[in-house]
Amino acid sequence: MMQIRLLPRTTLQILARPAAPHGFNGWTPVFAMAQDGDRRVQQVVNWTGGQGDKPATGWYVGPSGFVETVAEATDIRGITGTRGWSPVFSIVSDVLRRVQMLSDWTGGTGTKPAITDDGNALYVGAGGLTPVLADAVDIRGPQGTLGWSPVLSVVADGERRVQQVFDWTGGEGDKPVAGQYVSSGGLTLNIAEAMDIRGAQGGTGPEWTPTNNSITNEFLADMPANTLKGRTRTAGAPQDLSAAQAWEILSSAFENAFANSLVGRVFEAQSTIAIAGAEPLEGGVLSRITYARLWNWLQGRTRFVSDTQWLAGDDQTFSLGDGSTTFRLPDRRGRFPRAWDNGRGINPDRLLGSAEADEFKSHSHGYFYNAGGGATNHAMAAYQTASYVAPIGAITASGGSETRPVNFSTRYFVFV
Repeated sequence: MMQIRLLPRTTLQILARPAAPHGFNGWTPVFAMAQDGDRRVQQVVNWTGGQGDKPATGWYVGPSGFVETVAEATDIRGITGTRGWSPVFSIVSDVLRRVQMLSDWTGGTGTKPAITDDGNALYVGAGGLTPVLADAVDIRGPQGTLGWSPVLSVVADGERRVQQVFDWTGGEGDKPVAGQYVSSGGLTLNIAEAMDIRGAQGGTGPEWTPTNNSITNEFLADMPANTLKGRTRTAGAPQDLSAAQAWEILSSAFENAFANSLVGRVFEAQSTIAIAGAEPLEGGVLSRITYARLWNWLQGRTRFVSDTQWLAGDDQTFSLGDGSTTFRLPDRRGRFPRAWDNGRGINPDRLLGSAEADEFKSHSHGYFYNAGGGATNHAMAAYQTASYVAPIGAITASGGSETRPVNFSTRYFVFV
């Protein structure tokens, strides 16, 4: 007798609606295996055993019951190893029982295994494949008196994956109790007695191995060009990512990393409207919670003053706001920046983020006066004496309300 161990089944949570037991008005679905690209899914091709109008066919088995489209159906095949063949099953009847029969193998290399044993069909038994139909496991629930069909979900029991009844449907009268597990002999309340629906781990297939927060895999060497592997769920092996999934993961990671690298940086922009991820340096009051990233970055890096001191004119640095929940930004409107001296001696005795008033550098002016011998240009200070002669001219005021270089107007922002 040929003994073949089943390859591992998928670890995705699958909620499948198996065939219903024969009842007074209960129809039992008959499944066939359907192909969706490289996937194998179950499709309802007939109904049997009921009374009245037969339900429609064509449904597929999805993670939470029947679905209309093949794309929503659950792939029942296991992971394909380097030389691993995955079995393809169909559902067949054994009088009132419904069992799985091996109908094909797919996904491997080399010689495809046989689907019969000395001409006898192979069925899924409690210990693997068996040519004896009577030894095959009934995938239906217990016989209901009025045709209740169990609705199963796949749950974890350590490394094992077992089926649990989480609901009943389609019957009449009192609904049976849910919560039992599917064992080789029927339903049981003990999860340890439940049958592992996955096959044994294949020895030839490479495994994903996390090492220092990275993953290596022999499959990576054979990955097609322009593909990405990753994981969009919290557990399980990495999967092939669609373009949308890859963009969502990468853009989120880059956005967070880029934003963290820019926080606290000041830039100028000629924008009259708000800029995402930044605030204008115009004296705004911010929440320490809402803008925690900037608040935390400033600690130990900049000079803080009290809000009273800030409002009194020391407004080119950050204030402590209300002292507990807020802080205030500098007000750079109408100001020119000057690099902090930081001990060089050109502009000494300055604090980082301190304001400085405008000022002329010390200098003198010449003046024309008449000393009886013609006009001469001398410094005024030298002739503040009794022999001073009345001036023949005057130094008059000129210019505007401030001293400034040629400039343009802009706004300053800080990344938050």
